[in-house]
Amino acid sequence: MSLQNNQTRAAFLRIAHIIGNPTADPPINPLIPVGRSTWWQWVRDGKAPKPVKLGKRTTAWRAADIAALIETLKATLNKLSIAKVTGFAARRRRG
Repeated sequence: MSLQNNQTRAAFLRIAHIIGNPTADPPINPLIPVGRSTWWQWVRDGKAPKPVKLGKRTTAWRAADIAALIETLKATLNKLSIAKVTGFAARRRRG
């Protein structure tokens, strides 16, 4: 499921839509495949956006904030992949 295709119409996303829920019926695929405790740690550390309280027991995140986080994570992964490939090539040439 792509955030751009199906979820930008929704103003908010609940945690199950962000990190997924394989036991839901039907199962929800993760947009960001991390565990619940990791997600909340990211929120506390400022790596993930702050949630919005919609009610006493309802917490959600702005879809636009999650889309921005996904793009940031993709860019970071691309940089790491490029560094890993170029580092591997450099080590190969030496040895």
